[in-house]
Order: sequence, then C-alpha cells, then structure tokens
Amino acid sequence: MSVKSVLVLDKTSLAKACKALADADIEVLAHDSLDFGADPLPKLAELVAKVRPAQGSMPGDPPQGMQVSAVDPVSAPQAPLAPWRRALAELGGSLAIGAREPLPPAIGKSAPVLEVLNSAGEQGVVEIDGERYGAYGWPDLRRNGAKVLLIGAGEPLAEVIALHRLPVRHGICRRGGGLLPSTGRMGRTSVEVTGQDYPDNGRLFAVDHSAIFVMDGQAVHRWDGQRQTAQGSPSACMASLMLSWSQR
Repeated sequence: MSVKSVLVLDKTSLAKACKALADADIEVLAHDSLDFGADPLPKLAELVAKVRPAQGSMPGDPPQGMQVSAVDPVSAPQAPLAPWRRALAELGGSLAIGAREPLPPAIGKSAPVLEVLNSAGEQGVVEIDGERYGAYGWPDLRRNGAKVLLIGAGEPLAEVIALHRLPVRHGICRRGGGLLPSTGRMGRTSVEVTGQDYPDNGRLFAVDHSAIFVMDGQAVHRWDGQRQTAQGSPSACMASLMLSWSQR
C-alpha cells in the first residue's frame, strides 16, 4: 500500500512535474510523450493514470491514491500583466474581442493604411471613457506579446495609439486631446520628446519614442532634435508608422 500523495502544481513544465512526482516517491511510467502545454491540469490527469507506487512502501499505509489540485489563485504568485494589458487597465478601458468599429472616413479609403490593418490577426473594440476605438492585434488580441493598435476618430486623419508601447509615446495625434500624452503646443512637445524645439512651423502629427512628426500642408517631416527628414504624405507616413508599430 502506498501513502496518499497530494501533488500541488501551478502551470509548470513536464520535467518539473515529473521531478515532483519522483520526490514524492511515485514512479512515473510512459511519460516521455506527454506535453503539458499552456494548461497542465488535463495532462496531469492523464499522468495520474500512469503512476504506481514506488517499491518499498510500508505495510499499514493508507490505501493507494493521488490527488492533483491547482494552486489557490489567492495565494499563488500573480504573473505581471502584459504591456498592452497593463496600459489598457491604466486607461480604464474594456476590450470586446470580435466586435468591429468603423474606420474614420479619412483613412477608410487609404490603401496603404488598409493594407496594414487587414494584416491584423484579430480585431475588437476598446471603450475608454465613453469613446470607442477599433482594436487591431498582431498576431491576435489575446497573447501577452501581442502588438495592439487602437484607431479612433480625430483630425486631421485619425487617432492611432500603439497600446503595447505605452507609457512610451507612440501614435498618431489628434487635434484637441486624445489618449496620446502630449502637452501644450507642438514646440513644447518637441522639447519633451527630442530635447530640442522644432525649428519650423507646422502641426504635431505623430510621436514615435524619441522623434516627432510634423505636418506642414500636405507634407510630413520627422524631427529627432538633430535633423528633419521628409516622410511623404500624411496617409503614407501614417501607414509606415503603423506598419512599424505592428511589428515591434
């Protein structure tokens, strides 16, 4: 007869699970092909069916048996939230996966922008303070490592937020507010982001980590505090930035 064993496991590898069984004097049979995957409990149930007591059990032990249970979620250590999930929580937003939000008209007919958005693996809708944003995820809106863009209405084209990059500023600005942290006039934002004032005129179009993008008429220029570089039309610049954010 064998001592009744209680094996308490959180999500772990097969090697660790087998070591725990060995430490409990339980011999594991035919375990080489098992793969725990993301959720170990179903496979542990299969593993339980393939164990027998080790040799040398003492007479008079309680009847053989084994229980597998998950760690109490209250006492178990909590994994840190993924960057995009943490940003969404800090913004007080909610996500409805599978829902759809119409694109702002100004970008709904932009072929370069649509090409980027159509490459997303999953779509949804995020609501923050009563405002709705289309959510686009690469490869989806579920994984911790997902790249998530929010698309909302705004002038001159739309508001775009690289959710997974917050709190570092990455996005297309909208006039008169929005989620992207930007303060006061464009020159002040330029100093905050690049360390230097912008040398010419224009409107703040986008922020990308340590550079700003300024719209002057129908042209956009990038400014990193050292030099200006032309970025083409607003829609072309938007598509280029969105493609970059969807990949990193």
